[in-house]
Amino acid sequence: MVRATSEKVGRGTCLHCGEAVTYRRSAGGMLKAACDACDMSAYAPRNSEAERAMLATIKNPAPVPEDPPKPSPKDVPQEPQARPRNSVFDVGAL
Repeated sequence: MVRATSEKVGRGTCLHCGEAVTYRRSAGGMLKAACDACDMSAYAPRNSEAERAMLATIKNPAPVPEDPPKPSPKDVPQEPQARPRNSVFDVGAL
């Protein structure tokens, strides 16, 4: 079973105490943060008022990963060509 990972959104301040926390987004779209200083955990569904409040505190957004380069035609492995089928009447196959 493959475990879904969460992606890092960025670093911002805790909504309760103001300490630095890391904001993450789960595979289901839930935004979450956990503060080590005051033990507060915050969760916000996508497109909610809570999510907008949490995203407003982010000062250092995580870098957006670039798209991987597309392989050139030389790098793409080609399928081997199919061998022509022998016929029942093929004398050369005997």
